[in-house]
Amino acid sequence: MKKTSGEKAFSVINTVVMILMILSTLLPFLHVAAKSFSSKAAVVAGKITFWPVGLQAGTYRYVLSQAEFLNSFGVSVIITIVGTALAIFITVTAAYPLSKPRLLGRKVFLLTGG
Repeated sequence: MKKTSGEKAFSVINTVVMILMILSTLLPFLHVAAKSFSSKAAVVAGKITFWPVGLQAGTYRYVLSQAEFLNSFGVSVIITIVGTALAIFITVTAAYPLSKPRLLGRKVFLLTGG
């Protein structure tokens, strides 16, 4: 099937917008990662953009060796797992009855006519 000029224009505009959205979310992460691998002097001087200056990994070694970090990371993992399991359980227990057509008040919750 041949695309019309309007479809081609939409496709180009859509691609450009998506690329701009990707860059607007990806570049801050790259900047932070570059800072985390750069030397303290380069960070303080503001020389970092998207590539590390004075490459070092001492910061990661220091952070990963701290008991507080490992404890906090463990708590975050537990909260994420328990929260996800709880959300799935609540969703399933609410969705199953709503899937039954004879449920009284179903229309109110689903905002449908049928």
